[in-house]
Amino acid sequence: MRILIMIGAMVGPLLLLLGLLFAWRFIADRDRRRSPLNFKLLNLPGDGLRRRIEHHDEKMNDAALAALMTGPFLLIAWALTRLSRIPSGLRWNGGDWFYVVLALVTVGWSAYRVVRHGKQRRRCRQGFDAERAVAQNLIPLMAEGCMVFHDFPADRFNIDHIVVAPHVVYAVETKSRRKPSTGGKAAARVGYDGRALAFPTHVETKPVEQAKAQAEWLRRFLSSAVGEPVGVVPVLALPGWYVDLSREGSRAEVIVNNLRSPLFLMKIGAGKPDPIRQKRIAHALAERYPALED
Repeated sequence: MRILIMIGAMVGPLLLLLGLLFAWRFIADRDRRRSPLNFKLLNLPGDGLRRRIEHHDEKMNDAALAALMTGPFLLIAWALTRLSRIPSGLRWNGGDWFYVVLALVTVGWSAYRVVRHGKQRRRCRQGFDAERAVAQNLIPLMAEGCMVFHDFPADRFNIDHIVVAPHVVYAVETKSRRKPSTGGKAAARVGYDGRALAFPTHVETKPVEQAKAQAEWLRRFLSSAVGEPVGVVPVLALPGWYVDLSREGSRAEVIVNNLRSPLFLMKIGAGKPDPIRQKRIAHALAERYPALED
């Protein structure tokens, strides 16, 4: 009788909670009221990474909950198999090792998931902060007549920022790289020769290639949507880094900068100001964002 009371005390609150959750879901699914918003909501800076952070949070919470519930549930399962032996006493046998191994495997797997998603969440958080920093730095461009879009949905990828200036469009890709723990100001410098990024500890080429490819996709998309050629300049933002440009880097197709002072972009790019064309481009970009869902 005591063990049945113990089992009820462990399982009862959980069953009650599950019942309440199912009841709430049942009621919520029958709410046919609509959102009062009848227009699209554009993404905020880093919205895609924010959703990935929430995903990793959920996975970490699920893994932690699984590890937390392993002990009570296995104890209940073990106790149920021993109910008939209570009068004569409980003795350890080979079958009990099954519950021990199962507990160790469950806790180990949960710990692995927490660590794996924790690392991915950290990288996403680092990128999220970098995108917000670049978005903040782009604000002065609005006073110069620019329109700024964030986290633009393309084909199976997002463009971090798009600046629609009166004379040209900029596709901005943001990358966050951690600095070495030592080295002073020299550790915060990255070299750019028009093809590769020379960080203090390694060299990369993929961010430059990615920025160029995204700008090319955006050029094709806008040219088709507007019905005339649209120039798009690729920009790679490295917030927090000082970029050393070689002669080739200063003339490269992809602009690499920390964008701490982005007003220099107003002097780059071909074309004369055309406010009407600028509005058409902005409209084409806004229509690409998904509709608001309940």
